[in-house]
Amino acid sequence: MKVVFVHPSYPNQFTRIAHTLSQRDEWDCACLVHDKFTESVRRDDPPIAYYGFHEESAPPSGNYYTQCLEDGVRCGKAVVDALAHLHAAGPVDVVVGHASFGTTFFVRKILQIPVIAYVELPGYFPIYCRDQFPAQYPQDLMDVALRALIHASVLQADLCLVPSQHAKGLFPEELHHKVRVQPEGFNVPAVVRDKTALRKDLGIPDCAPVVGFAGRTLEAVRGFDVFIKVAKQIRRVRKDVQFLVIGDDHLRQ
Repeated sequence: MKVVFVHPSYPNQFTRIAHTLSQRDEWDCACLVHDKFTESVRRDDPPIAYYGFHEESAPPSGNYYTQCLEDGVRCGKAVVDALAHLHAAGPVDVVVGHASFGTTFFVRKILQIPVIAYVELPGYFPIYCRDQFPAQYPQDLMDVALRALIHASVLQADLCLVPSQHAKGLFPEELHHKVRVQPEGFNVPAVVRDKTALRKDLGIPDCAPVVGFAGRTLEAVRGFDVFIKVAKQIRRVRKDVQFLVIGDDHLRQ
């Protein structure tokens, strides 16, 4: 079984799955990622083949509310072109791709390869995670455009995987027969550094309890404001508690 996992970023949701499956005799796995991650892949020296794709340059339309749709279609075109070369070199049995980026958009139609589309949330739904921050008109427009890309990708897929029942419920009823819930898992690696030395480097006392927050970005949509409020309450009770925050201070609008 030859499977190609497609995601613009590296590492991604498929990285460990692809590497683990490749250890089984009956599986031949490869990954296709954006070529801007070439150096990162080369540095990590992964156990399977990695290939790159790159979108054609194109001037933006100027319509902010369709930009995600345009970017997704361009990404899909770049992916299907790269997959065509891989498929010609040795038939690909299945393509697994993150549909929210448009990676699977053209695959089944152009190459007649079975497709499994992965979707975290079908649309611009992170903006609806908190009732305190209702979506604005521009965000609603972007949401409709992105859902159009994702729904069309699911129509062009044989199966769609989502990480929760909640995510499945956000799809229109007409697509539910194609959507299967598969919760994500993760593997926590062992700490390779001496914990005492690491605490010293971070300025954390040896015996101090640590409460952490980790996120791609530090913003309210990810609950960082709630973490700050809770941290203040904890500190009133326990002066010795230390707080460790990991994330980019960039804000998503």
